Amino acid sequence: MLPYEQNENSLDLRAFRDIYYRDPNLFSKQSVVDRFVDDLACTFDVPRSLLNVTATAKGLVAGAFTITRPDGTSMNGLGERDGTLISRLHGDETVDMAQVRWILIVEKEATINCLITNAHFYDNYLTQGIIITAKGYPDLSTRSLLSLLTTQTPSPPLSILVDYDPDGLSILSTYKYGSTSTSHENLTLPSIRWLGVNSSYIGKQDSLHQSQGLLRLSGRDRRLAARMLEKQLFGEDGPEQEWRVEVQRMLMLNVKAEIQVLEAGPGGLVGWMKGSGLFD
Repeated sequence: MLPYEQNENSLDLRAFRDIYYRDPNLFSKQSVVDRFVDDLACTFDVPRSLLNVTATAKGLVAGAFTITRPDGTSMNGLGERDGTLISRLHGDETVDMAQVRWILIVEKEATINCLITNAHFYDNYLTQGIIITAKGYPDLSTRSLLSLLTTQTPSPPLSILVDYDPDGLSILSTYKYGSTSTSHENLTLPSIRWLGVNSSYIGKQDSLHQSQGLLRLSGRDRRLAARMLEKQLFGEDGPEQEWRVEVQRMLMLNVKAEIQVLEAGPGGLVGWMKGSGLFD
């Protein structure tokens, strides 16, 4: 079963740019290259990396882990104060994450930058966890890293923080169930927990306004939400009834909220994360 999602390759245009520019007249547009590469990978039942087509580093990660490669080189998750770009994994890396008690996916780069530059968060919480972003819809490198991290024993709980809008829910579903174009990669995250933002938080706040991240749905948002409700995943008998209810409330209230809305509460975003039980 696969969720409704945008074509995640549209966010990886730089990954296949060299192929496209070899003959723009032949391919006509970048999406044609993306589709051909995924079709070939699916036909041969191999990851895109085995076709020698790899994505430009896009995601960011920071936290209390070390990945060691077979050649002896390593990546320390706390080695770069601004986070580390997520490069392609080869499948033979080893991971040390003995200190990790939680893993959090964040939709936006701006949010992760705000968190890892917060000295209180960095010193008191990040030394016991991992925070990661694909800067929107997830790319394969970010999903591969998450698959590696969540298959360790013991595996710390995995949560996600996205905007309260149709794209946020679509991003969540892509992480959890994968995407149609890369279903052969088997990079699903069935244990992921939706931490927020959702309608329950918005309903508790009386003083929220547009400058704090509360917005009206656009026409595109409403069309996207309506199409999501037609999919089996969000259906009346689908497995994600909570998601279905949230989309329905979103449409009824005609409202969406960005992650920054959480800054309005006591203690700001870090205080909200603590209150959500993330660090327990």
